[in-house]
Amino acid sequence: MKIGVYGCSWCAGVDPDYIAWPKNLAQMLPKHEINDYSLGGMSLEAILYWFEKFKDHNDINIIKLTRPHRLTLISNDHLVKRQQITPNYSTWENKFSHSMTRLQPQSIHPLSKHSKKLHKLYYTMYNKDVGLITAQAMAEYLKNHNDVHMIFSHDHRPYFYPNIEKSTENFIPNFKSYIIDDGAHLSYEGVQLEAEYVKTYLIDNLLLT
Repeated sequence: MKIGVYGCSWCAGVDPDYIAWPKNLAQMLPKHEINDYSLGGMSLEAILYWFEKFKDHNDINIIKLTRPHRLTLISNDHLVKRQQITPNYSTWENKFSHSMTRLQPQSIHPLSKHSKKLHKLYYTMYNKDVGLITAQAMAEYLKNHNDVHMIFSHDHRPYFYPNIEKSTENFIPNFKSYIIDDGAHLSYEGVQLEAEYVKTYLIDNLLLT
């Protein structure tokens, strides 16, 4: 089976080690193909975009929601560049992220001069209520999509996504003990538990045998 994963750095991991539960899931499921479309800093809109682009390429699609209030601009002339890391795990090529501008209220990625101007303008004019309503509508769309087989958030914040029941915080015991930075990213032990939960979920729901 081909399994597509879509999300932000809560899937892809962060510099320098990029500890990522989809990699661990690939190790646990050597007979299945894990295609990781996650990337740090991506907005929910971008997650939705890549899902729509690749959902038909995969038999199973897993969405991990990011927080609202992000902006991702994707170049019109981008060329999709993927790399095969192991026989059953693929992700973006390292430089593919250059085709996207990823902004969030407290941007963690170095910004160019033009991006800094865009960031200032966007968040000066940004309406949080509009952003939240839009993010909730996208989450609801994904939740009810026939090609989405699992959807969950990272930390449990019903205010953001009131209709999304599952979260990593809820299904990993002592969740906070695995957090390694201010972005709530998890240690290797934490993402291992996360991958184990996802594997069990897929098996229990008869998506994998």
